[in-house]
Amino acid sequence: MFLTYNDESSMMYIASLAKSLDLSGVMSWDISGDRNRVLTTRLAKDLPVSGVPDADALSAPAGLQAASVSSRSIKVNWNAAEGATAYEVYVDKALAGTTAGTDFNLTNLAPDTNYAIEVLAVEQEGDTLVNVSTFSNPLTTKTAQVNNA
Repeated sequence: MFLTYNDESSMMYIASLAKSLDLSGVMSWDISGDRNRVLTTRLAKDLPVSGVPDADALSAPAGLQAASVSSRSIKVNWNAAEGATAYEVYVDKALAGTTAGTDFNLTNLAPDTNYAIEVLAVEQEGDTLVNVSTFSNPLTTKTAQVNNA
């Protein structure tokens, strides 16, 4: 019996992270149970040994910017990535939410605080994850101070 916490979707995220961090590759403890080669095939597609990117790869969202900033929220927007059906927004490396559009309002933030924001493009068919981009270039922005006047 083969037990793993990885599946094809998690392998897409692993490859996305490796590419986003400009790593040379990834390591796996044991793949002997991947008898149908689903996991290794996914990694080989997303991290090809040849170094030539997959022609079907989603491009990272570009043009990430803060559209508005207040003491408790930051609204961000970016350019659409061709083929993306949704976007995942990360704040300080933690998933903040998903959206089908190219903007997102981050709320309940602390005043006068720096935040690092990144976006991933994802392609889904129904509930099935098909493709994940690398992270956008990070946007670092600070919430406004609270006015006590």
